[in-house]
Amino acid sequence: MSEMNQEMFTQEDIEKNKTMAGLAYLIFFLPLVAAPESKFGKFHANQGL
Repeated sequence: MSEMNQEMFTQEDIEKNKTMAGLAYLIFFLPLVAAPESKFGKFHANQGL
């Protein structure tokens, strides 16, 4: 993982929300609803747009 991503996201957030990140590219709003406090989830939801 790049150094920048390590600073942006905690390892716990990444592990907890990997599925949300994957789904974000198909159903971009799902992570915003299911994990609104997750920076990792929000990042991938924005990428899905």
